[in-house]
Amino acid sequence: FAWHSNGNLYGPENGLGVTGTYPASGTAPCLGFANTSLHNPGPQNDYLMNLKFGQYYGHPNPHRNECVFKDGALQGVAPLPNYEAPIFDLGPNRSANGIIEYTADNFCGRMQGNLLIANYSAGDNITRVVLSADGSSVLTSSSLIGGFNDPLPLAMGPNGVIFVGEFGSDLVTTLIPIEFGCWDTVAPMPASLLDLGGTAVDGKLYAVGGEMLVGGHSSAMYIYDPVLNEWSQGSDLPGAAVENPMAVGLNGLLYVFGGATESFTGAQSTANVYDPGTGLWSPLAPMPTPRSGGACAAITVLIYLAGGMDNNGASINTLEIYDPVGNSWSSGAPMLEPRDGPVGAALNGEFYVFGGRIRQANGTEVVATMQTVEAYNPGTNSWTPKALMPSGRRTAVIGTLNGRAQIAGGEKTPQGGTFAANEEYDPISNTWRVLEPMKTPRHGAVGGVIDGVFYAAGGGPDGGTSFSNVTEAFTLP
Repeated sequence: FAWHSNGNLYGPENGLGVTGTYPASGTAPCLGFANTSLHNPGPQNDYLMNLKFGQYYGHPNPHRNECVFKDGALQGVAPLPNYEAPIFDLGPNRSANGIIEYTADNFCGRMQGNLLIANYSAGDNITRVVLSADGSSVLTSSSLIGGFNDPLPLAMGPNGVIFVGEFGSDLVTTLIPIEFGCWDTVAPMPASLLDLGGTAVDGKLYAVGGEMLVGGHSSAMYIYDPVLNEWSQGSDLPGAAVENPMAVGLNGLLYVFGGATESFTGAQSTANVYDPGTGLWSPLAPMPTPRSGGACAAITVLIYLAGGMDNNGASINTLEIYDPVGNSWSSGAPMLEPRDGPVGAALNGEFYVFGGRIRQANGTEVVATMQTVEAYNPGTNSWTPKALMPSGRRTAVIGTLNGRAQIAGGEKTPQGGTFAANEEYDPISNTWRVLEPMKTPRHGAVGGVIDGVFYAAGGGPDGGTSFSNVTEAFTLP
């Protein structure tokens, strides 16, 4: 039996036939039901009971004058006045035995309050039962995990670990949860924007520029404070209002480069730095190559910008390196492939560039959603291909947690929509794994990591031109 946090007591009922000859006690319920050849109900399914004090659940016990089986239908009699019907049919030959309530908050809390039932016979598995809010009915039932050898008792330990006693193997098996992270919704942005730039700097998320729902492009800068869960507005980005500017944080300053005044033209070469301490922008030496929608990252004291779209709407493979101390630019080896709309990150001292698109100046999309990944080594001035992304896409948002890159959202799916996929790349093993998908699929959002939390703000929920002010936070234990 399992006491549940909703105040109910639950128990599985093994579906055994009622056999043997019961003595008539002289009271009405037991008279006439001693002939088992007439009244043995035979094999029965297993059931889940919601147990209440003083109620009867259909398993006869003549010593308590309870001889009506279930609701009495097989015997042709009325049910006992205190008969309580099962709330769920677990199926035949289960020999459902051990039962617990899952109370841990693993898996984003989706299993909290579920009942887990060990099936000793058919299945050799654990059934997961999802209850209604009041605990009086079952919403869904499914096999959680199988492959056991006659599982009997269940217990839950710290951190959501489940212990399974396997009678057939004389083993106690430990089931350890594997976390894939959780998304939570936080305060929305003050405006709905698409293809904005920005990143996290010293505990705050900065969102700059982008395309507005009404009025063309934005020069505004919005600042999110996770401690207060509030957005504020900072000084406008100098120069033309742009979409797809490239931004990176370094030494407590926000660097913003380029962007475009139109979707496929108007690429800018401007570069500016914002000091959160003074709230002021300062101009920098312009980029040698005007571009929008490239990837950027900072490694030690230098900033690396790769790819993007030029003034003709073509994807480029150009790598340029900015030195903040000398306020100067230099060129690096070009990427192996041209790409616009990729995302970039610094991992293990290398500059990684993920996904994107290959577009020609005439508007032809050679590759609409790239799966390829390449990493630049500053020491050798060379690029190396890496493991392909599971979901090829462009205009995603990227975070870095635990030395790995998390890539979420982007466009376009085969149906023309946005991705919810959140996939993590491990540079040590050069492998990918799937994480918890975004609550709100979108592309062209701005992202950054603050105190171990990956934030994604704004972006378009539909493929192409669409807008949102949604802000979500991803945590990965």
